[in-house]
Amino acid sequence: MLENLNSRRNYVTEAPVRSILVLAFAMAAGYLAFESEFLRHFGAWYYVASPAVILLICAILWRTGLFFIGALVAYAASIAPYLIYYWTASRPEGLVILGHVLSMPGGAISLLLFAIGVRTYKLSGPLLTFALGFAGFGTGYLLVQIIICNTVLFCGPLSLKVFL
Repeated sequence: MLENLNSRRNYVTEAPVRSILVLAFAMAAGYLAFESEFLRHFGAWYYVASPAVILLICAILWRTGLFFIGALVAYAASIAPYLIYYWTASRPEGLVILGHVLSMPGGAISLLLFAIGVRTYKLSGPLLTFALGFAGFGTGYLLVQIIICNTVLFCGPLSLKVFL
């Protein structure tokens, strides 16, 4: 039984840790290559800490690597519009990234709830696990993003006029 636990632990943590390292190196390469305002405002710690929190949530509840990878893809999809905005705007506003930072707790809470649901209902299958990881982070993040960027904070062109 102990061997089974050790092999499961390696499966849950080793592949996602490699994914975080790849993401961290990609962010560092982006910082060095583009020297974007986007990366200057929060530094590299934010772009390493965010996926690490996602990994922590997945590892605590023993979710498979595909659940984590789905959540990580949703995280990358959430940060992509900000990257595009900062790289293409002629004069980007410096604190637009606060919209992303303030929306992250919604993504984390939603991911936690989805992980508990997957565990409770014993849902499995590679595509379903990946999709639930993606939806888990994406749902909470997008909901909080819409609320914050339309009520409390102006997120530039990323403010979605959904409820206004």
